[in-house]
Amino acid sequence: MNPSNEELALEVAKIDTLYKEGLSFLNKGEFNLAIELFSRAIEVSKYVVQLDTYMARAICYMNNGNFIDAIKDYLNPLFNTNDNQELNIIRYTNVGYAYFRLGVHSEARNYYKKVLMINPNDSDAKNMLEKL
Repeated sequence: MNPSNEELALEVAKIDTLYKEGLSFLNKGEFNLAIELFSRAIEVSKYVVQLDTYMARAICYMNNGNFIDAIKDYLNPLFNTNDNQELNIIRYTNVGYAYFRLGVHSEARNYYKKVLMINPNDSDAKNMLEKL
């Protein structure tokens, strides 16, 4: 069943409010509170998906050292519908770094190579590959 315009508008408003509150905590370095709000925004989503919410939550996870959950958010299958190369560079760079921090260097290399496939001049990816 398709949602009504009112249902969609209400959902978008809830998600937007939770997302903005989460961003305020993220900007203050209160990552656990931000994660809670971003998670609630994701839970509220029935019809609308905001990839920014997954990205923001992944950033919080990275800052908390929770690299496994960060990787899950950065590699959420919903991103597969996105052609934004700049966003993919950010995602792949962060996934590479998370794997590096976890000591899974082969996976880290794979993701830095993906970055270089999109942008062969990316200095961060080149530097990390040399380091690995």
